[in-house]
Amino acid sequence: MNARQIACRGLVIAAVAAAFAGCTRRAAPEDCHAIFDRMVDLELERRGFRDPVLADKTRRELRQSLAPEIRKCEGHRISASARACVSSARSVEEITTACLR
Repeated sequence: MNARQIACRGLVIAAVAAAFAGCTRRAAPEDCHAIFDRMVDLELERRGFRDPVLADKTRRELRQSLAPEIRKCEGHRISASARACVSSARSVEEITTACLR
């Protein structure tokens, strides 16, 4: 699975899962971008990319190509604990299976 597929899958899961979480607020665009960026960073790290310039370029390209999917996340409910979990997650799988469940 490539970074684009993982990010897309994660955003869809995030949007659906966040709708069912307790103590929530509506996800702002910044929340969705933070989830997306964290997932991209973790995937690039997993693949051995350490160049921050390359990471920024990849993140910008993916944000542009996945903009419709990122917007689908906006407005869905997301809990503070889910946001904290995303920030501390060590893998994309952890985000999609534990944080945004």
